[in-house]
Amino acid sequence: TDILNETWGFAAKDQSIATPLLTNPSIVQIAAVLAKGHELTSNKSSIILFVVQPGERNIADQRLLEQQLWSAHSIRVEFRTLKELSHSAVVDIAGDLFLTLDDSEGTLQRVSVVYFRAGYSPNDYPSEAEWDARALLERSHALKCPSVGYQLAGSKAIQAALTGPGVLEGFLSRCGNSVKDVETASQQVRMCFVSQFKLGGDDLQPVAAAAAVAEAEKDGSGWVLKPQREGGGNNLYGQQLSQFLKENKGNAVLGGYVLMERIFPEVKPTAFLRNGELKILPSISELGIYGTYLGDGRGVFVNQYAGYLLRTKPDGVDEGGVAS
Repeated sequence: TDILNETWGFAAKDQSIATPLLTNPSIVQIAAVLAKGHELTSNKSSIILFVVQPGERNIADQRLLEQQLWSAHSIRVEFRTLKELSHSAVVDIAGDLFLTLDDSEGTLQRVSVVYFRAGYSPNDYPSEAEWDARALLERSHALKCPSVGYQLAGSKAIQAALTGPGVLEGFLSRCGNSVKDVETASQQVRMCFVSQFKLGGDDLQPVAAAAAVAEAEKDGSGWVLKPQREGGGNNLYGQQLSQFLKENKGNAVLGGYVLMERIFPEVKPTAFLRNGELKILPSISELGIYGTYLGDGRGVFVNQYAGYLLRTKPDGVDEGGVAS
């Protein structure tokens, strides 16, 4: 409301609007864990590398992170695409990663941390140059955020596997909890789960998976078919989902998909401002919680809550979020 008052002389008639939102420390905390990794792996002259997409539009928070890293931690950031890195990055015999800077001398600057904001989709690897660049980064001793293992752990197939019998319990038991505590914790966690099945005949619950596929073929309205992709624009819903399952029954292509029970969030009226026009539309929201983790396989240096992201879109729009 302060911004509205300063910008347009707006004064809220309903004072409940002025109630502060929950503090969101995402920029501060994400920058802090990157800085901690930098501290553990480098000398002070090293930089942090942000790997971004060509023609990046989702740049606002990237620049905020860059500013926070400099103002709070005195760490410089450089932005490069995978294609650019194929000819501007090198790894020396000791495994250290160096980046050629865009200056007149072509200075080589040591990189402490590689922060991936690209490289999650096959579209990010249109040629061998991008694959070579990713392999070079992975071979280096620079800390990667995320590591390749952590990136794979976030795939849809792993999400589906975690819903299988005993899988979640196996991870919870590693925390040294008693059998009773593990059972209680798993029940609480599973309250947040919906049914998910890895297709292609290798699901941990083959009978339940077959029943879910049969149901979705008849009526796809209660399901979502997800490929192993990040972001929106790739999922199948409703009649399109049912038709896809029928057309590809027995086909190996289904092995790349997860069938998930669809979540139906509560619909709320929301104000949308686009191209200068304000509309109040029924909408649904998705709340994402950030967490930061830094470890070396032997110990944990950072493991904490790091803010949130609330994405909102009009009800009835299957794909996309607030930016779509």
